[in-house]
Amino acid sequence: MLVEALQAFPAEVTRRMNSLNPVLGPNWDAAVFIDYMSLHQFQRSEAEEPYFQAAMRGMHTLYCHDQTFTLRLEDLTPTEWAPPREAVSLYSAKDRGVCSVPLAKLHAPPAHQRGHCPATCSDWPLHANTTPYNERGWCAAEQQWSLSRGKPWRSMRLPLGTPEICEAPLTPEAFADAVRAGGLKFTHRGDAEPVLQLQRHVFETKTAVTASLDFADLGPDGVRAAADCLPHCRRLTELRLINSNVGDEGAQVLARGLENCSPLELLWLFTSSIGDNGCKAPSGELGGVRRSPWHRGQRPWASGPPAGSLGRRWPPPSPGTAGSGT
Repeated sequence: MLVEALQAFPAEVTRRMNSLNPVLGPNWDAAVFIDYMSLHQFQRSEAEEPYFQAAMRGMHTLYCHDQTFTLRLEDLTPTEWAPPREAVSLYSAKDRGVCSVPLAKLHAPPAHQRGHCPATCSDWPLHANTTPYNERGWCAAEQQWSLSRGKPWRSMRLPLGTPEICEAPLTPEAFADAVRAGGLKFTHRGDAEPVLQLQRHVFETKTAVTASLDFADLGPDGVRAAADCLPHCRRLTELRLINSNVGDEGAQVLARGLENCSPLELLWLFTSSIGDNGCKAPSGELGGVRRSPWHRGQRPWASGPPAGSLGRRWPPPSPGTAGSGT
């Protein structure tokens, strides 16, 4: 699947950019990092441990860097695709080594302990991890790091090209609420606090310097999450939402989020389902935005947006002055 994804990658990036200008050339190169395969795993030797700790101190940079992409494989291997076998090779803490374990001995843990390993895990029978991707603590953290880019849509779900509702990053408070409410599971309970601290560090570091935000394919929950992030982006000068289900209610939420974005100069909303009521946002924050018949499937522009597209200069015009589409 990874090979197929890399083959489809240039076309998918171009589609999401909504531009005729290719982002990747015909002979593009990629360096691929797969964390589980690229890092020494438990139990590490004394020689391996320093390398692992060094990677942990900076691994989040690979996920949140504005020039990288994250490809997420969220689904477990379907049963019909799994190769027939009676045993798997696993590391056993009890035996301090890799051993062959019959599949019959891999039991799902009790429902109330799913996603957690108890302190006596090494004495328990090995069990299968059936926790869904979006409920796994480290997977969710890596996704949050990926969404902190200036272009959150660079975090893509595999296989590429399938319809997807994208997301916006959660504030540290919202992420902490999800963890403490039990919505996220950690194999080792002690990982929760370091993950919370690192998510806060990445979020605050990125929002402190972000000048441009480009969101795409957001649903209503994503629009609300994006609005919650805006007050933290003190240097934001450009905001774009493309092909997102904003709607009139979402426009009101966005307007409130923009109240403290004084440096903002440019706001673009394309195919956002905002009507006249949505443009009557509090304090006139969206008052100069014009509605547009711009829909997915139309020819994207090569040099500048089409006439009448949803866009405007910031700050809002003074009373009696028409907003200028840009």
